Amino acid sequence: MRRLLLAIIAVFILSGCNTSFQGSFQKIVINTPGVEDAECFLHTEKNKYRVLTPRSVIVERSPLPMTVTCEKANYFTSVTEVKSEMIVKPDALNFYNWFIPGMAYDIASNSIYSYPDTITVTMNAKSEEYPLGESLQSPD
Repeated sequence: MRRLLLAIIAVFILSGCNTSFQGSFQKIVINTPGVEDAECFLHTEKNKYRVLTPRSVIVERSPLPMTVTCEKANYFTSVTEVKSEMIVKPDALNFYNWFIPGMAYDIASNSIYSYPDTITVTMNAKSEEYPLGESLQSPD
């Protein structure tokens, strides 16, 4: 009886191994090369974040793609979609705790998913010589 009780306690202690190592949140750095202090909005279907570049933001891990929209005066708005990846496949630690409890907990907490640690968004400057609406054709 004592061994059974110890086995059950061990399952709960070891369950969610990836959650213990990775956590449900991650830090992401947003870069806009050549453009400082661009205002970037990160959003999934569930969460929204705001950060000025080149700084980091802590986001919740998710299996959902994240849309990054960066804006700054005199630059075109730039939109990038970032997909999350499964960073941990069913691993040995979860196998030892009878697999199901550990993986179920890791999946429920989204700790098995990850976005890239650094997201680079290219922003293009609006030309003063040819503002929007003017033709690029040479005069006759």
